Amino acid sequence: MDSRQISLTKICIRCGLEKPRSDFGVAKRMRDGVRQPCRKCEYQGQKRYNASHRGLNTKAKREWKLRGGERPCAPSWKNDTYIRDMYMLAHLVSEFTGEKYTVDHIVPINSKRVCGLHVEHNLQVIRLSENASKKHLHWPDMP
Repeated sequence: MDSRQISLTKICIRCGLEKPRSDFGVAKRMRDGVRQPCRKCEYQGQKRYNASHRGLNTKAKREWKLRGGERPCAPSWKNDTYIRDMYMLAHLVSEFTGEKYTVDHIVPINSKRVCGLHVEHNLQVIRLSENASKKHLHWPDMP
């Protein structure tokens, strides 16, 4: 048996109150196995941080939009039905063949040299392994 005694309570480093261990989060790296500060103080600290940093993470929001939240590379004239059918085709081919297929942009959307569009003419269904190996470095008629 371990010679150390584990206390049923702990003192929060922020509020200074003695609280039961269940009021603290789990932290395996800590000697006693619980986090500091208590959950209530941690929540209040996060709330203060969010209030003081409101609107500062616009870069993260822009990146989210580029990853698919909103696609700036998708013009209003795109054919949504055809695009949805391409993704369905990739799913069906994957089920039929047993290999993973995906929808690929022929001309990459994010590349240092070119910016393709998310439209029906720029999509193809290919094996996932082929798509991963070509990355965004190759496209037809590449200069």
